[in-house]
Amino acid sequence: MPQTFHFIAGLPRSGSTLLSALLRQNPRCHASVTSPLYAMVDRMVDAMGAERKYSSFFDDGKRARVLRGLFENYYEDSPADLIFDTNRMWTANAPMLAQLFPQARIICCVRDVFRIIDSFERILRANPLQYNSLFNYKNEPSIYGRVQIMMNARDGVIGGPHSALRSLWFTEFAKRLIVVRYESLTKAPEATLARLYDLIGEPRFAHDPATVEADETEYDLRIGLPGLHRVRKGVTPAEKPLSIPPDIYHNYATSNFWDGREENIHGVPVI
Repeated sequence: MPQTFHFIAGLPRSGSTLLSALLRQNPRCHASVTSPLYAMVDRMVDAMGAERKYSSFFDDGKRARVLRGLFENYYEDSPADLIFDTNRMWTANAPMLAQLFPQARIICCVRDVFRIIDSFERILRANPLQYNSLFNYKNEPSIYGRVQIMMNARDGVIGGPHSALRSLWFTEFAKRLIVVRYESLTKAPEATLARLYDLIGEPRFAHDPATVEADETEYDLRIGLPGLHRVRKGVTPAEKPLSIPPDIYHNYATSNFWDGREENIHGVPVI
């Protein structure tokens, strides 16, 4: 059976690990915390590009076939027919994905930016004996320095995906987006998934949030952040009190552009 592709992107610490774990309860679905395909596509586009000596061997039709082949071959051994490939930066490649997979949607998990910062700070405090990939495996001694790096619009772990999503938001490709709020997924997971299935045109599935759990131990150890992608059994909606300075909260308290109706000019569904 041919596989159908969709993509999970959006902001970190915003529920994508939980969403993937829930989707995996459906035997039709493949979903993971991340895949290498975004990086592989980037390198392959470069290899076929104008700066390379072989560029004259490629036209756009051949480029598209090669890139589709990356996805089809990577997932060839998966028994699932509904593939959700995850990378927070897929929003930066929406025009390309539209050509490769015209029916695909990009599901973006979002959350208050100050909550994301707070969540990362909690993970860092839980692992004080390790440096990690967020700061190039070096010590960044203050929260202000850490926030500056994380919010960098080009390659910050928060700022990069946030900027890519906002850049896409005002283009014609925004109609491919489905936004899933962290609060919706944690407080009403079954209703959220039912709405998601409807939006991608797939039959609903009876998920069981009470039994969902996940842990990407090896991956998290490799990046120096044990527990980053752990989902404890069951879905717990409670937010912890903020543990970041109030000025950082105020700096990012109005970053949720997806909540503003006046800016949602393409009618992106926000669950």
